[in-house]
Amino acid sequence: IDTVPYVTPEFWREYVSSAGVYQVGEVLESHYENLGRFGKPNGPIDGMLDYPLWDVIRKCLSNGGQSLYGFRNVLNYRKYHLDGQYAGVFLDNHDQGRWLHWVDNTALKNALVFTFFCEGIPIMYYGTEQYFHGEGANNQNREAMFGHFDESTDMYKFIQTAVHLRKERQIWNEEHTERYVDDHFYAFSRGEMLICLSNKDEDNTRPVSYQPFSESTRVCNIFNRNDCLTVQNGVLHVNMKGRLPKIYIQA
Repeated sequence: IDTVPYVTPEFWREYVSSAGVYQVGEVLESHYENLGRFGKPNGPIDGMLDYPLWDVIRKCLSNGGQSLYGFRNVLNYRKYHLDGQYAGVFLDNHDQGRWLHWVDNTALKNALVFTFFCEGIPIMYYGTEQYFHGEGANNQNREAMFGHFDESTDMYKFIQTAVHLRKERQIWNEEHTERYVDDHFYAFSRGEMLICLSNKDEDNTRPVSYQPFSESTRVCNIFNRNDCLTVQNGVLHVNMKGRLPKIYIQA
């Protein structure tokens, strides 16, 4: 639902009850207090486009961006104002400059993994999988798909792999649990998978001791099946050289 705040919450209560379907509203606002006037649990609309989270994703996951403690802070704050399971989590849309106008492919992959696997309902804007990179003006981020749809691109296959796992594991039934965070590394789980993100290319191994697997379990990265680890003394040693996101599942 576009431009929600231009109509009163009282109208939306009547509208939502009459529609009888899930709805997501747009409030172009980076403060959860203002979204909470319209989105559940306190407002009438099921979910809101999560602009506060979008803002943090962009600031944190650009190469060498802000501290990834930002994810902990924004997700902890969100729970007081919105029901996160119904939030519309997104990167690109028709009103904002596309991610690839501002960041590189690797940063985009980290951001896509976060949006697909964090708590919320991911919203995918057409063209992201085709490397569209229009800037903020409306006529520049609404590029024509005709002649550009290619199912063989690396980004298309990357997204396909992530979405397949999301659906296969039905992660909406699992808690978003933070497992490790520092300025340049963020790891969380949804059930028996470990999602690892980075905003800095560094040959630095993190000992993730609060992880979801049993001792001696061998796990492999769904994006690179040669990238496998074994839980030893309760710890997975994760290296993020190359800055690419990783999702480890049992081999």
